[in-house]
Amino acid sequence: MTDLGQELLSVAESEGQERVRRLDREFRRNRLRKVAGPIQAADRVAEAEEELLTAAEEMTGQRTWRDALLARLHRLSSDSFEEFVLYLLRLYGLELERVGGSGDEGIDGIGIAPISAVLSSRVAVQVKRYDPHGKPVGREVVALFQRDAHTKGAERTILVTLGKFSEPARRAAIAVQAHS
Repeated sequence: MTDLGQELLSVAESEGQERVRRLDREFRRNRLRKVAGPIQAADRVAEAEEELLTAAEEMTGQRTWRDALLARLHRLSSDSFEEFVLYLLRLYGLELERVGGSGDEGIDGIGIAPISAVLSSRVAVQVKRYDPHGKPVGREVVALFQRDAHTKGAERTILVTLGKFSEPARRAAIAVQAHS
């Protein structure tokens, strides 16, 4: 999770709701001119955006805005969630091609991540829509993804989940990163 994501999770609910609304307005004003991929991908992103906007409007009541957002994200279809995650990563400057689908060998997106104005790195992305309250992503999932990504020429990996990572999974990710 980004520093901004961590910060949003640490503030009071009312402040979090206001900040999410401001971020959404800013995002819509500064939206990227294009979304890479076929029209179907853009349709799935639009579906995901609509779900999130509806969630933002419904973030009152007994559930916290975090719970409401996680619930909405978890209700997206697998394809819509993958497209939405890749879309968000593209907003941060990654140039990603969707690879997902049957036979994707554990890689949902692959492309280039800028490191600086003159450096970039080939990255592979895997999206796991695990239940936030269920079984965590395990070491074996991380290790297999890292191996598959390396086979495809990726220097770095990004594994996104709605769930949590087990401690062995965290150690596996850090150990490989330290040796890269």
